[in-house]
Amino acid sequence: MKKFSCPSCGAEVLIQSTATIFTVCKYCKSTLVRKDTDLESIGKMADLKEDASPLQIGTSGKYRAAGLVASDFLVIGRVRVSWEDGFWNEWFVRFDDGLGGWLAEAQGDYMLSFEVTSPVTVPKLTDLEPESEVTIGKIKYLVSDIKTVTYTFAEGELPFIAPQGFKGQSVDLEAGENDFASISYSQEGNDVFVGHYIEFDDFHFQNLRAIDGW
Repeated sequence: MKKFSCPSCGAEVLIQSTATIFTVCKYCKSTLVRKDTDLESIGKMADLKEDASPLQIGTSGKYRAAGLVASDFLVIGRVRVSWEDGFWNEWFVRFDDGLGGWLAEAQGDYMLSFEVTSPVTVPKLTDLEPESEVTIGKIKYLVSDIKTVTYTFAEGELPFIAPQGFKGQSVDLEAGENDFASISYSQEGNDVFVGHYIEFDDFHFQNLRAIDGW
C-alpha cells in the first residue's frame, strides 16, 4: 500500500494495487491519475445516488477456481456502466497475491472475470451480431448482446482512466451455462475478459453494505 496526498484538497489517498492508475479522492471527489510518485487531478466526479447493491469498497470475498483452493479478494474500486435500458456495476477486486479481477453485478447476477493478457484475435465490431461465434483461447463463445455504454460514475481504485461520460461499445459472449466473456471496444483500444457466473452465497462476502429490509 502506498500513500499519496490529493493535489486538490491535501487529504491522504491510499493506493492498494500496483495496477491502479486512476482513483477518486473520497473526500473532495477529485479524479486522480497516478504519475510515478505523484497524483494529477483531471477533474471531479459527480455524486451518485446510491443503488441497492450490497457491495461496497472494502467488501471482501472468496473465489474458488476449478480444482484450486479458494482465494481471498478485496473490492477496491467501482465503475457504474450505463446503457439505454439501465446500468450495471463493475467492481475492481484485488486478490491477496496481487492479481486484479472484475466482479460484475447486473440484475441479480454476479460474474467474476479477468483480463486476457495473452495475444488474442479480436474481431471487428462491425463483423459482430447476436449469435456470432467468437473463439477466445480454446473456447467458442456466442455473442449475446452488443450495446453502447457510458461510464457515469467511478470510485476507489481502477487500473484504467475512467472519466465520467466516457463512451465505448460492449459485447457480451456466452459459452455453456456458466462461462462468459466480454469485449470492450473504445478509441483507447480493445480489451477482452473471460470469467464465470457465480452464485452470490459462493463468494462468502464480508463487510457488505447495510440495506434496510435486507
